[in-house]
Amino acid sequence: MRRPALASRPQDLVSYDTAQFSVYASHRFGRNAVGSLGLTRYFLRGSFSQAFTNVDFGQKIAFAGIEWRESGGTATLLSLRRAVFGGFPGTQGNPPPDFTGTLFVLEQRLKM
Repeated sequence: MRRPALASRPQDLVSYDTAQFSVYASHRFGRNAVGSLGLTRYFLRGSFSQAFTNVDFGQKIAFAGIEWRESGGTATLLSLRRAVFGGFPGTQGNPPPDFTGTLFVLEQRLKM
């Protein structure tokens, strides 16, 4: 995806490139369980209201999980997600927006 800046509209001085992808796989374990894992990546590079590149960041997420149906009306999901975000500071003198985090999800679904 690309959106070029238009010189006739200074309020819309935006020019950026963004790309993303997601790769995943799943496998059924018997009749009542499904496992999945994958990797996704998103990044943005461009300029907002400037003539130089002032936006440059990206995020990667890896995930793995399993869901199993316990009965006709209940199911449980276990998922682990790891995210890494990094980039350049939006303004000079500020720290970069870098972070890394892990999320564990345990979800119980009940059909009523």
